[in-house]
Amino acid sequence: MKNVVELSWLKELLASHPAPQTGNVDHPAQPLQLPKLAAASTEQQRPQVSGLRLSQQLTRDLLAATHEQGVTVNDVLLATFGKTIQAYNQGNPILAIACPTDMRQAIKHNHDLRIANHTARYNPVVTSASGEPIGTAVQKMHTEMTQLKQRDQFLDSVRSLMAQYQTLGIHELQQIVEANYHVREIGYTNFGVIDDQRLVFDQLPVTQCLLTGSFRTAPMFQVACSTFKGELSLGFNMIGTDDEVQFGRVVTTAMVAQIIAFVAQSTTDAVVL
Repeated sequence: MKNVVELSWLKELLASHPAPQTGNVDHPAQPLQLPKLAAASTEQQRPQVSGLRLSQQLTRDLLAATHEQGVTVNDVLLATFGKTIQAYNQGNPILAIACPTDMRQAIKHNHDLRIANHTARYNPVVTSASGEPIGTAVQKMHTEMTQLKQRDQFLDSVRSLMAQYQTLGIHELQQIVEANYHVREIGYTNFGVIDDQRLVFDQLPVTQCLLTGSFRTAPMFQVACSTFKGELSLGFNMIGTDDEVQFGRVVTTAMVAQIIAFVAQSTTDAVVL
């Protein structure tokens, strides 16, 4: 097998999409964050993996609700996660949650093997008052993501680096990345649907799968969403104490409550119609 590493497709995409007139959306003016827990003990922070799964029935109900409302599961997850974190950010009506995307999707006739990090990100920003119904917030997120996708906004996150890599050496590029790339306090990623027929280990079937993102030191937090065998999972990696990891579980549980509220609202709307 041959690993293809050329970037001509990305250069062509950038050439056909003029640079935006807006500021640096990679760094929102009002970022969301979680509170730092009071030091209840001298316990040392350590890497831990956790998460929870929605039942197959709730996952099916969620999918049905998205079809009913004309939105995507990703729209719902972005909005419900944003509203969950917003509860800890009194007075901040801005839901700014970066949404990673695989740039390989933009390659025409993409049949090549490409082992590389081709991740960019959409940067949706939605205004949603704390008491706004979750269904309204989801519709706003859907509108925002639709507009960002229509203009391939993910290119904005790689535009300047692509321009510089053609003239600078690797050392200079590393310095630029270290100076400008900042991991947000609150992160989100969606791995989508994992094919249980293809995910095997030495012909052994996998019964459960929890995908997680990078390790974040509390109070930083990243939720990683994925669906396997009809169950939606919300996972996270955290460097924290047991109390901090338990707080992470509280956050994911609250996110599930927001998902349930969206499903219930969609059901109510359908009955009214």
